Amino acid sequence: MREIILDETKLDSLDEVHDLLARELDLPDYYGRNASALWDCLGDVTQPVRIVVRRAADERWQIEGFDVIERVILRAGRLIDEVEAFSYVDDLDEDEIDENSELDAAMALERLKRGNEAFLDAHSNTGNISSELITSLFEDGQKPFATVTCCSDSRVAPEHIFMTGLGELFVIRIAGNVIDQAALASAVYAAEHLHTKLMVVMGHSHCGAIESVMHGHTDGVEALAGPIAAAIGDERDPYAAAALNALAGVGTLTENERIEACIDDGMRVCAAVYHTHSGLVDFL
Repeated sequence: MREIILDETKLDSLDEVHDLLARELDLPDYYGRNASALWDCLGDVTQPVRIVVRRAADERWQIEGFDVIERVILRAGRLIDEVEAFSYVDDLDEDEIDENSELDAAMALERLKRGNEAFLDAHSNTGNISSELITSLFEDGQKPFATVTCCSDSRVAPEHIFMTGLGELFVIRIAGNVIDQAALASAVYAAEHLHTKLMVVMGHSHCGAIESVMHGHTDGVEALAGPIAAAIGDERDPYAAAALNALAGVGTLTENERIEACIDDGMRVCAAVYHTHSGLVDFL
């Protein structure tokens, strides 16, 4: 499939936008360089095309009239079979991608412990989810103070368990908190690019994935069952099995040379177990 990327930050005028579309779509010479003509020409497209509209977040790079072209393209994506369209605001500032949280590993761990203590007596999460914070995270980027790898279990939500708001935790969720290749890559990203100084592998009591392995019911979940079985061995106690599985996840992370380099630079990796019956987190 052909792909056309309309990057507002790389174009200087609406004429350049139309020139790019005319060139990439092989539009006829009589293409009128306006929204109506663009719609008519998109309707005549015979080969599949994907158009990605990348809007500028900074007003200095925004082109007057670009939003009209964007609406035409998105409408074509909805109504014309041969056209696939995406649009987003490019808020990634490469100069700010390596911003750090202000918390070191010890401070981050203490923040999680205090948050969990508050969670035990809470009826709602007091974490910041304000529109002002959403705007700040959009403009300035995320600076999470910790990475939490945990189970996909609906009862295990780190943002609530540790009473955090938006932008505070980088969360990796997978059934059984197994550190597979995707989870490992996510952890490396958090360590190297977001510079979180604390990484927690959090299991939980009464984990369905672990109990499936313990009872031999692994049909359909073999990709999870293998690592869990290797981690827990013959252990029959559910809590101990959850702890062993979390510790095995820590082992997988710390064996990675890129994670190891971050540990040498002050990052800490630890295991934890969440009690689903009480809300308490044990840090191992």
